[in-house]
Amino acid sequence: MVPDVVGRDRIFITGQVSDDADGRAMAREVQVTSPEPLLFAARSDSDIGLAGNAATVFSDRSVPHATTVTLSAEGYRARVQNITIPAFAPLPLRVDFAMRAAPFDIGGRVYGRTVGPTPTYEPVPGATLSVSPLPAPGGELPLLLRQPLRAAPGAGATLRRRAIAPQADVVVFEDAQAGQAFVAMTDGTGVSAGQLLRTGPEHRRIYAQISQVLAHPDQPAPAALARLSEPLIGTIATGTTMNRFTLGGFSGANAALVGESFAGEAVLWLDALPASGGVLVLRAAGQPDRYHDAQIVTGPAGDYRVPGFARIGVPTLEVFAPGLTTDSAALAVATLRAGPVDWYLVP
Repeated sequence: MVPDVVGRDRIFITGQVSDDADGRAMAREVQVTSPEPLLFAARSDSDIGLAGNAATVFSDRSVPHATTVTLSAEGYRARVQNITIPAFAPLPLRVDFAMRAAPFDIGGRVYGRTVGPTPTYEPVPGATLSVSPLPAPGGELPLLLRQPLRAAPGAGATLRRRAIAPQADVVVFEDAQAGQAFVAMTDGTGVSAGQLLRTGPEHRRIYAQISQVLAHPDQPAPAALARLSEPLIGTIATGTTMNRFTLGGFSGANAALVGESFAGEAVLWLDALPASGGVLVLRAAGQPDRYHDAQIVTGPAGDYRVPGFARIGVPTLEVFAPGLTTDSAALAVATLRAGPVDWYLVP
């Protein structure tokens, strides 16, 4: 018992909680925690508030007070935000929170109608699926990547096209496991640091950049070991042929990423769309260059998979295949999640 403390609570921090893809208010769905044990949370349909006894929590208003607020909700990334209440600031301090839904996979098939007296719909390999470049209210433009992000790029990251020139392929003679940063090659002639390796079919490409070429410790030359700039994201089996490229000049806009991006996501928002051709290079401070393709490509059976769709509530998807009419549709996330989403193109 502390009889001289007035039992009066006040709200110190308040703000709206919304889904950052479609703006939907979701304050009722979130759990709110703070390391300050004397704060408690309240919520309305759209807002949350953190309150406490004004005589025991942040009681000295002449100095700033820092705290951390964590918001969590099923199906969303946890949102951790550091907040400072300035000295003598009017209360409550308003801080809005945008929640990011966890990425999910989209899949389906693309079929094309044949011509002739008895037309049928057949699978279309090599069709491309993309997000139509409809600008957001802030002017930013969406881009769908074939390979999801390996890591959160952080502030200041950019995406730009770079030319690549094909060189002689290399053949792997030892299994290289996912997470391994070396590739053993039967012939290292002409292979050098900075070159780019690529393997897998067009719809499942894996990129790796060489940082150093070493003599193989157990095999005579021309066998060699290529040290990679970062570990492989997939397994490469013995006998696999890897395409090899030297890197050329950059072209087109040096597009800046807009908003936060996270590992596992395949949708970026950019201030400009990159040029076509070559390969996309994602650059972020403190991280190695990472290489991507835009658009999703269908496999031999007309099948496609978008690994890590995120950030758009009702995307307009577009499917293109030579000789067939391009189709597009605005599809809600709930429809995409339910999947599969098949496409039927006509000549």
